[in-house]
Amino acid sequence: RYGDGLGSASSERIYENLNVDLAVRGFRETHAADSMGYALRLRLEDTPSPREHVRLLRRLWQMAEQEDNLKAVLLEIRTTPAESLAHVQELQDAIYLLRQRGKKVLCHLEDGGGAALYLCSAADKILINPAGGIHYSGLKSQGFYLKGLLEKLGVRADFVRIGAHKSAPETFVRSEGSDTAIADRTDMLQQIELELSSSIAGGRRITIEELRASVEKGPFTSVEAKQAKLVDGFAFDDMLEQKVDELAGEPLVLEDESAFGPTRVDHFGPQKRIAIVYVDGDIGDDAVMAADAVAQ
Repeated sequence: RYGDGLGSASSERIYENLNVDLAVRGFRETHAADSMGYALRLRLEDTPSPREHVRLLRRLWQMAEQEDNLKAVLLEIRTTPAESLAHVQELQDAIYLLRQRGKKVLCHLEDGGGAALYLCSAADKILINPAGGIHYSGLKSQGFYLKGLLEKLGVRADFVRIGAHKSAPETFVRSEGSDTAIADRTDMLQQIELELSSSIAGGRRITIEELRASVEKGPFTSVEAKQAKLVDGFAFDDMLEQKVDELAGEPLVLEDESAFGPTRVDHFGPQKRIAIVYVDGDIGDDAVMAADAVAQ
């Protein structure tokens, strides 16, 4: 304030009667007003790369731990949700964390595969597009053996094997897998199937035997998936906002957000960070030296 803002007796020289009031307070930006609940929509159109997968995990963890007003999360799965089943399992754990923190999770599928079903089995509810389906009828493993091709090219592969279970060279020196290699692959496949089946059956509240009996009849149309108890119901995209409200038990503002977008921080300035360094290549005798170089 200046001039006669401080009274008629004040000087008209601004620098002598200048008055400034300043208030500073800390705050954290949220998606909505502090008293309002809201829901977030995450849509996966393309399979995340390893870096995108990590960003998605961090976003889900942040939703669970920091966003108190978040009441529900809508996951729209339109592709294979990760490049490996291990990554899918990490996403599944993040969904369980959301639910443990009181967030409702609704998963919506169109044409989902086994990985999408595995992920969504952790959600509170699974809906599917009436025109979609689930393309899952169990697991398979396939190997390629190039001995015959190499012989036609005049190439002879020469490897040193240190044990029967070191089966990688068989691709180049055999026309079919050895008994040990086939047994190892079968055992691995059975263990993966047990993990998938137990997780999906537990999430869908059916027995493993019921699930396996249903999977033998796959793949499934949307109606068949509902009959097999793999999904809870049907919904087109324009019905999802209503379905989120029904799951949450209250009307919510449904906001769209990029699954791999930047995350909000609680304050400005330097922050402690943990770096993830991606190292790609073969493991050799100098692996320890390489690890030291990366650490530096």
